Amino acid sequence: MSQPQREVYERNNDKPYDSGRESGSDGQAGETSDLVSSPNEDMEAWNRNIRTEMEANPDTLDERTIHQYWGELCGDPAADQYEEQIGDRRTITSKLSELLDTKIAVGEILLRTAPPQHSLRPFLLFHLSDNLGRRFRYRGVEELGDLDRAIRLAETGVGLFRENPPIGPPEQSIDIIAMGLLNLGTLLLAHYESTKITDSLEKAILHTKHALHLVRSGSHHLPTRLTALKNLPLMLVLRCQWIRRMEDLDEAYRLAEYGLSLAKREAYPEERVAGYQWLLSISSETRYQLTGDIATLSKAIELASKTVAGTSTVSKKVSYLRYLSVMLELRYTALGDLGDIAEAIKHAEYGLDILAEANNPELHEPSAPGGSHHFLRLLADLHEAKYQARGDFQDLNKSLAYQKRAIETFDVGDAKGFIGLAGFVTSLRSRYIGAEALDHVNESLVLLEEAVEDNLDMRERTLFISSLGALYEARYSLTRSPGDLDRAVSMSEASISFLPQSSPELPKFHGELARRLQLRYRSKKRIGDLEAAIAWGAQALTEAPATSILRPSLLNSLSQALSLLYLESQDPNDLDFALSIGSEATEEFPEYHPEFAPAMINLGELFFNAFQAEQSEEEKSQWLYWALQFFINALQCPSTSPRFRLHAAGQAAKTNMVLGHFFEQHREQPDNASATIRGHWENAYEILSEAVGLLPILSCVALTLEDEQWHLSQHLNLASNAAAMAIKCERSALQAARLLEAGRGIIMGNLIESRQEIFGLERANPDLAREFDVLRQKVDGMLVGPRGEAGVQGGFRASLLMFHRQEQRLRDVNLLERTLEKIRGMPGFENFLYPSEAEFKEAARYGPIVAINVTENSSDAIIIQSTGVSSLRLQQLSSSWVKKQIGMIDRKILKSRELAPDKNRRMRALLEMLWVAVVKPVLQELGFYTNQKSSSALPHIWWIGVGTMAKAPFHAAGCYPKSPNSPKAEYTSKYCISSYTPTVKALLYSRAREEATIQNVGLDTFTDKALFITMPRTPGDKDFPKAKEEAESIISFLPSGITKTLLISPSSRLALEQIQGHNMIHFACHGITEFANPAKSRIVLFKGPGEVETLTVKAISEVRRFQPVSPNGTHSLAYLSACISGDSSSEDLGQEVLHIASSFQLAGFSHVVGTLWIGDDTVSKKVAEEFYKALFQCGEVRGSSRGEREEVGDPAAAVDSTEGGRVPVLRMTCAEALHRAVDKVKIVEGYWWNPLDWAQFCHWGA
Repeated sequence: MSQPQREVYERNNDKPYDSGRESGSDGQAGETSDLVSSPNEDMEAWNRNIRTEMEANPDTLDERTIHQYWGELCGDPAADQYEEQIGDRRTITSKLSELLDTKIAVGEILLRTAPPQHSLRPFLLFHLSDNLGRRFRYRGVEELGDLDRAIRLAETGVGLFRENPPIGPPEQSIDIIAMGLLNLGTLLLAHYESTKITDSLEKAILHTKHALHLVRSGSHHLPTRLTALKNLPLMLVLRCQWIRRMEDLDEAYRLAEYGLSLAKREAYPEERVAGYQWLLSISSETRYQLTGDIATLSKAIELASKTVAGTSTVSKKVSYLRYLSVMLELRYTALGDLGDIAEAIKHAEYGLDILAEANNPELHEPSAPGGSHHFLRLLADLHEAKYQARGDFQDLNKSLAYQKRAIETFDVGDAKGFIGLAGFVTSLRSRYIGAEALDHVNESLVLLEEAVEDNLDMRERTLFISSLGALYEARYSLTRSPGDLDRAVSMSEASISFLPQSSPELPKFHGELARRLQLRYRSKKRIGDLEAAIAWGAQALTEAPATSILRPSLLNSLSQALSLLYLESQDPNDLDFALSIGSEATEEFPEYHPEFAPAMINLGELFFNAFQAEQSEEEKSQWLYWALQFFINALQCPSTSPRFRLHAAGQAAKTNMVLGHFFEQHREQPDNASATIRGHWENAYEILSEAVGLLPILSCVALTLEDEQWHLSQHLNLASNAAAMAIKCERSALQAARLLEAGRGIIMGNLIESRQEIFGLERANPDLAREFDVLRQKVDGMLVGPRGEAGVQGGFRASLLMFHRQEQRLRDVNLLERTLEKIRGMPGFENFLYPSEAEFKEAARYGPIVAINVTENSSDAIIIQSTGVSSLRLQQLSSSWVKKQIGMIDRKILKSRELAPDKNRRMRALLEMLWVAVVKPVLQELGFYTNQKSSSALPHIWWIGVGTMAKAPFHAAGCYPKSPNSPKAEYTSKYCISSYTPTVKALLYSRAREEATIQNVGLDTFTDKALFITMPRTPGDKDFPKAKEEAESIISFLPSGITKTLLISPSSRLALEQIQGHNMIHFACHGITEFANPAKSRIVLFKGPGEVETLTVKAISEVRRFQPVSPNGTHSLAYLSACISGDSSSEDLGQEVLHIASSFQLAGFSHVVGTLWIGDDTVSKKVAEEFYKALFQCGEVRGSSRGEREEVGDPAAAVDSTEGGRVPVLRMTCAEALHRAVDKVKIVEGYWWNPLDWAQFCHWGA
């Protein structure tokens, strides 16, 4: 109660007022006194009586009754009790809200009724202003109008007092005016904190300084002076944070020190003294933020500790504890003392415990300054920092667990909360990179971009913008969208602009900007980005104290940038500088740090670059040995993740191979050098063999097909090099084949269901087999399900579900890896999960399987026959030729639909080289290079192209003179029938599906259902006018017992539904292969007028989940007369051979016909017709006559001939039918010299 209120109370109640409390506020920001929150009968009676009497006599208020009501209003009998009980409350009950509304209503009436010159008018203004301010405080920014009016009323009251000072002793009048000015300053401060309008802060400081000047001396002014000494320092600190004027900070510290000395001298309560210590602490912390002086930060921590010790009010104590923890975290960042982190965690956990015990739900709201949400985010940050320092995954798990709990208390509109949200999402991304992580990054970005920043101070705004940039960077890492990287760079630049030039946080933000600029250079190859990255990185390194925990990371990042600069400039000075900085980074990183292995790999790559730059032959090998040592260190580091272990393994093996070649080329005495050379080959082989075994485990970490692609794309050619080194080290061809099979087609292998691998284990160790099977099913089955409910809360529930699912999956993967180690430690199970020799022989039962493996070390054909496995060195095939010539099939030809003569000439040259270097030697090795036989007697070869060779058309290789009758004409199809398979496992899978069908339906007959899907017109692409004509032509000569369905321009949903119910599918439409992301390769279908939609590899692959092998039919044949349905030109995923054709194999189709590149519509129609004619020409049709066809118009015209006939098992294989069809078109139809018209047609499968 203010001084004038006390006087009126004493005059009207004829008794002294003695609350034992100091006028003014105990709050941190000098706020007005709290309203009560525990109503009782006295309050209710007072509330009811005063309102009733006022409403009954609104027009009879004279000066006497105004005094009477004023006295009753100010002398509320329960006021003191309620204000003491308010304590930690941030909101009020409905009854107290009604009381507040009543006081405001009464004040409005009194103010309107009081004459302009009434002595109580200024007091009425202050009283109404005070209550409006209270209502704003409890109801928030939605009542900003209350605050604006409260300020106007207070300004009017101050003006009236200045014109007509209150009656009474001068000291009392001065005190009344000063209290009015302090209340006005408090209201203006609240306005600044709510709106960030700096003019309000300037006015608050002006009025508070005036009040302090009025009461600067005299014992009777002491309570008011102490209130001013609490309010003014805080205002000055806020202004210093805004305009960075050190004079404000000096004055704030001086005033707070004066207030502290007065409070101690007058023996004020300990909690009141603690309030001044807190002001001194935030002044010191702000000085540290502006100057980087670590001594001032330590002083801030010392004062904050005293503040916590002297505070008992829960809301204040938890707020001070959080502040103290943040200060300790700042000092840890500067000095790297883990004791500070431990102390910070202790205080944060203590604050969380206090909140848990405090039965006050308002304190747990996210927006509460010391609320549980903020402690949870803080503890997550602290444990992550501890993990970064110690490498203990328990710390990381604790961090993620706290982040998860923080999201559960997340407040959608709270920008401060979003800072923690961004940390949670980016933490998830760093651990689980994949498609679902992208969904949550996108959700977070939408929310973060809409968050209200108005309530953030400068540092919080910096963190907010930095968090936004982190999410853009996260999305870039998942999508490679250049725009997101540009935004991330812009966010870094913006966040730096809010920091003072001497801020101790500048090294962190400058390092972040340098890293993002380096990323952008890698993406766009703009030298300006690289130069800026080096400049900012060097500046960050200069700014970081020698003890800073940021230094090793800054050193490593700068070393990487300098390495890139060397690759641009080839300047030895750049390389030397990069080596120097990189060496310093590895020395400063503790071995258990997560970045230790990447730093070692970076340094090893720098030494490898030095080897390439070295002119002296004597020094070259030394550079390689240093590089090898760093790669081995990274490989053996216990904290290295599987991803970096594989990277290090690849680099170590490569270095061993280069060393072997180096000594092979430079040995003067072959006998003495041979042991060294062979030692390096053997080392490379051992490292690569172990690395190949890790690939399936790495794949298990992913939750989706896209995730697996990302992980596997980081470790190209491990299997190829391992197989090549196995042959070079004179291991068996069987071992080379096993390594090639184990490291290729992992995604397909994970999607293929097979239990044959554990039958033997079940006999040898049933318990271990059961454990392995359960774990494998859990890992394989924990795929991403449907998203949860829509919206913000639903999205975050989905985030938490993802968190739990991924945590459980990681635990299961770790258990699976340990179980696998136990199994492979059993006698006879050393090659568990690797294909056995018996499986290889079984796969070659119908013809040999030939894998063409080309590496920088050698080119080999690994030949699998029913009698065993062998290898053939392909002497004329080099990796350089493969990269240059096989790459020609790629975009240069595929981008154009025009078949120019020069492209056919280049294609003929390529086919001839493939014939000479690959196919002819293989045919000779197999004994197939003999006189031409009829197609029915030709042997059958299944080709596997490894890596880039997956694009090679072995089936079309040959010498093509102008006439097919020339004696020089020789080509693959003259000597054998060709098929393709991604892996041996995929071939066995296709055969198992086919054989299961025959067993289900009998050996002689099965029921066929054929589906034709056509897109004659494709919006935005070339029309396919012959699509419908092609389908109708084929339908016209298919056997009558086959059910036929024709869909014209269907939607993807309808097409997918129909695919599940048919065993023969024919697409006559456009297809698109996504080279960068094969899972998104797709067939283009109809969506609506002028719109298309697509059927993706991913969707087609999942058909198998819904349609198992059925006794009523078989998923037998998929004919894809679509563009580029069988090409996998992904530079990052060449080993995975994911394309539209292979997806149909995964969907259960035993035979797939597709194309490697864009073909001519007329030729495509001819080949399709000839294929089906050849396929069915030997069959005896049983059953009823041809069914009638019925057509429905666009967009989904359908024909369904359901009269069930019985069709015999095909006597001619799909591969032979395609062989005949293509040979007829190229030889008989006159397309012989134009291989781009016919060489694209391939058969995959059984």
